[in-house]
Amino acid sequence: MTGKLPPPGVFPPVSDLGSAIWRAQRAVERAADARLARLGLTTAAVRMFRQLSHQPGQSAADLARKLSLAPQTVAQVVTAAAERGLVERRPHSVHGRVLQLFLTPDGQEQYRHAADAIADLERALSAGMDEAARELFWRELRALADRAEALSGRGSG
Repeated sequence: MTGKLPPPGVFPPVSDLGSAIWRAQRAVERAADARLARLGLTTAAVRMFRQLSHQPGQSAADLARKLSLAPQTVAQVVTAAAERGLVERRPHSVHGRVLQLFLTPDGQEQYRHAADAIADLERALSAGMDEAARELFWRELRALADRAEALSGRGSG
């Protein structure tokens, strides 16, 4: 960006769209982290739980790739979750050195609580927007994300 930065709280001009998106994303993450901390969870853990809820048996390497997280981050999250009894590691039936990950019943329950906390946050974030505005915002945000993915060479996802 060239020129003077806008003061805090002032939305940047269109040329700073990426900065505005990054700032909004970080603010939403901080709000999510604050809510999830009450459950003893992080956003990385909840993202991992979501993946395991929909596709049980993934390895830590699978999760790192799908979630765009460092393998070390996934390893830390898995270890902490396993110590709390939220995730179970099982040897792969074919590839014995690969450990598959599964949510335990307690992990599934924690994930439900986390999903409720995130849904509450989303309702609070969209407070004051009518249904049409929410739908338009969602459509435009999804389209922007799809364009950014296409420009990155990763495709839609």
